[in-house]
Amino acid sequence: MQAPNQSINPEQNINYEEDVYTQKEKDVAESPESLFFENLAEKLSEDDLKRIGSEIVEGYETDLESISELKEMRDSYNKLFDLNHEQKNFPWENAASIKLPTLTKACIQFASRSGINSESGNEIAKIDPVSSDEESFLRAKNVSAYFNYKLKYSKPNHYLSHRQTRMQLARDGYAFRKVYWDSINKSVVSEHILPEDFVINYWATSLETCYRYTHVLKLNENEIKIKMAQGVYRKADVSLFQNKNIDEETSESKSRLGQNVPEDDFTSYKDILECHTYIYLNEGDDLRIPVIATVEKNSLEVLRIVRRSHPETGKPLHYFSNYTFIPNDKSIYGYGFGHLLFNLVSSMNSTTNMLMNSGTLSTTVTGIVSKHAGLKGAKTMKMGEFIEAEGRVDDLDKHFKQLSFPAPSSVLLNLLQYLGNLTDQLTTVTEIMSGGQPRSDTTATAASIAQSESIKLFTDIQKSYHLSLGEEFQNMKSLYSIFLDESQTVDVLGMTPFTITRDDFKANLTIQLVADPNVLNRRENIQRAEYLLNLIKQDRFLSQSPQAILLGTENLLQQMGTNPKDIDRLKSIYEQSIQMMQIQQQQALQMQQQQILNQDMAKMQDEQRQNLEKDLAVVEQNETKEVNNNE
Repeated sequence: MQAPNQSINPEQNINYEEDVYTQKEKDVAESPESLFFENLAEKLSEDDLKRIGSEIVEGYETDLESISELKEMRDSYNKLFDLNHEQKNFPWENAASIKLPTLTKACIQFASRSGINSESGNEIAKIDPVSSDEESFLRAKNVSAYFNYKLKYSKPNHYLSHRQTRMQLARDGYAFRKVYWDSINKSVVSEHILPEDFVINYWATSLETCYRYTHVLKLNENEIKIKMAQGVYRKADVSLFQNKNIDEETSESKSRLGQNVPEDDFTSYKDILECHTYIYLNEGDDLRIPVIATVEKNSLEVLRIVRRSHPETGKPLHYFSNYTFIPNDKSIYGYGFGHLLFNLVSSMNSTTNMLMNSGTLSTTVTGIVSKHAGLKGAKTMKMGEFIEAEGRVDDLDKHFKQLSFPAPSSVLLNLLQYLGNLTDQLTTVTEIMSGGQPRSDTTATAASIAQSESIKLFTDIQKSYHLSLGEEFQNMKSLYSIFLDESQTVDVLGMTPFTITRDDFKANLTIQLVADPNVLNRRENIQRAEYLLNLIKQDRFLSQSPQAILLGTENLLQQMGTNPKDIDRLKSIYEQSIQMMQIQQQQALQMQQQQILNQDMAKMQDEQRQNLEKDLAVVEQNETKEVNNNE
């Protein structure tokens, strides 16, 4: 596919001695963001800018404080998720410190299971027109080809990006994604937002009704200057911006993985707050308006203020999508496996460590030795070695007391198994769902029912995930209707090159996911396709239709993951076979009709012959009578 022609001309002569802002028309292409969205900060007074900057940062700090306990909880279960080793010195130095991968396994299985059916063939999204005219169908076809191509082959990759979202969704119970125009790479981008980089008040219940939420942007000095040169940000002294303070949660997570925070240099990020909120533009205004205000956190410098509405239609623009695992009726932050399993997994870890420590005690020889035993120095010895005792000792056994400890408690072992069963029931991380073999006494029917019931537990979550993804696609469609080139030629493999414009995305189109949220694995898809094919074969009317059988067979092959080219070849062979069969049937019918015609002709000739013979017999009888009468 051809990319929009928005790149910087390499033949331009750049004078780096001049100020970057005076050079912007020469060396940096102006961004569509500055063309379609007026930066209202350029027209405001310094007092208003200071007031707005202070309000944005104070609001961000307030929202951050509201989720302080949430962040503490997140850090607690992240330690269980990361499985990092922590040294324990109780009940003795270097005691057992095992962490079971229960939480990690549950999150991985959900993310993998929900991602199995995220794509179907070459399409991720299905785009249909609302109108039924031919022009609308052609436009929807072109938009669908362009949209799906971008999802599958643009950066960041759709599947890999949503893989991060699914993992965080299972662990934290919530995830946020953002759709925006990347003025540097010149494309509409949909990406996963790290939980520490998105701040919304804990008591907010939805993005649509929330008064304020903030995305902490990670921009270095050079990226900020480029946006200023493009006209996206207003001019400001970047040297006054302090380097971004590494979030404590991020810093601790990196340290657990053995990573150190790098030293500050020209690549270090700045704290840029992109706040979606309502503000008074001017002091004394009666009504707050919805805007996106971008502020440097430490200096309170306002870089950009734009309206949160479509520049042509005036409809509200949405950039973020919220994904929820288990809904929280009090907050937008849902519940995930981290919340549900924290106490259970912590208890399982403690129980496991007690068993390990108990086993260590029971298998390690230790005791008390009398100082009159005649031994000096260390009381350890090697195998096959004898230690010389000083003085006369009548009975060494009297001077030693070996301490004995009981074996690991069976109660602890039973407790561990009980806690494990609870977590498996909660997360459906059972042997059947993990691909392992069930117990030997489990029948095939029972195993199939268990798997089916386990899948149903996540159907509701999967439906919610698909609805949020559909909203994300709608947000992408809105941005394409603003930033896409006036006209560009698109060349997609398997299609005739066509022209796409931003007006095509303004059309009334519906976007749906191709994947079915009710089906979470290929096996169930295949079972449904087999049932449909058997139904066709057993029906007294459909079984006589080659087209119906072809439809059922094609559907089964698609669900089995057969190569589309192989399916097309099989369809061609099938259609040729149908044509040959129809020709043979037609020839047989013609032969049968000819046989019937021949039989009818023979019968008719036989009847004519018999009638003729009868007539001749009658004539002969009449002649005989006449002769007799004459005599």
